[in-house]
Amino acid sequence: MRIPVSEARQKLIGILATSGASKIDVETMAEVMMEYDFHNNTFSGFSGVEYRRDQLRDSKNKKHRMMVNKPSMKLIDANGRSAILEGAAAVDLVCKMAKKTGIAMVGIYNATYHEGMEVYVRKIAARDLIGLVSANGGPAGVVPYGGTKAIFGTNPIGYGIPSNDLPIVFDAATGKYPYGSIRIARKLKRVLPDASYFDKEGRLTTDPEKAVAIVPFGEHKGYAINLLLEVMTGFLVRAKSGLLIKSEKDLGSFFIAIDPSIFVPIKEFKANVSKLIQEIKTVKPMSGFDAVYVPGHRGEEAKQHMLKEGYIEIADYIWKEFEELYKKTVV
Repeated sequence: MRIPVSEARQKLIGILATSGASKIDVETMAEVMMEYDFHNNTFSGFSGVEYRRDQLRDSKNKKHRMMVNKPSMKLIDANGRSAILEGAAAVDLVCKMAKKTGIAMVGIYNATYHEGMEVYVRKIAARDLIGLVSANGGPAGVVPYGGTKAIFGTNPIGYGIPSNDLPIVFDAATGKYPYGSIRIARKLKRVLPDASYFDKEGRLTTDPEKAVAIVPFGEHKGYAINLLLEVMTGFLVRAKSGLLIKSEKDLGSFFIAIDPSIFVPIKEFKANVSKLIQEIKTVKPMSGFDAVYVPGHRGEEAKQHMLKEGYIEIADYIWKEFEELYKKTVV
């Protein structure tokens, strides 16, 4: 369904504002949520609005604490604040740090469920920095390769690389599929892909009503990457990892920014990245493909098209539920 951008934004802000949170926090949350739909993300920012409104309500009287404060390394205790709000602040902080030190990292713990990796790395790349962001996608939902019991989170990772045109942007779970794919399949009454999900007895299943765990992407290679991020978004940043995670407050995240200009003039770096992008685009596609795409480009092109036309694309059933919530809480 095509919804005028101004209407979608106004109604989203209207619902979020009932949290009583500050104008800047409400607008920050709304911006991140709309980016999902602008970039044709698997998940819509207009779904689960009540959960994010509650995050805003719970965050408004809390302040985070800086636990480690080094020139290139900072660790933040979010004190239960929304991870989306903390993530937005972390992007600004890590970029300023990287411009001074060349490379910087901000870790966060004691927040809510983390999401929106793509939004953050796009903002980092827009400042002529390479961005690398990850968060624990737990509690346990991904099995170690060859196993049948979930130990890890889906542990999404995103990166952004600046160029002279659109940045290279990647954001994906290191589980074979995001855990929310189970919820969507239930909602739409679809079967799940084969050999990818387990039920609570450790048996493979395609039934979303029975699925409780997912295999890692890329078999043993993806498992190893998922494990690395489990540690880096957990124990490394004073959060928890593995079966120690019991709630979203146990999850952690990290934000890394690298300034390429420390090694090479930024104009040269971006020109070389742009050349590489063009080389990728000129590769002849294999049978069944219409083109070879660069990560993140189709999403950004979709956003630019929507903004030009003045609408945002939202699934019919999601907008219907959103409208019902708006009428119930705002009108």
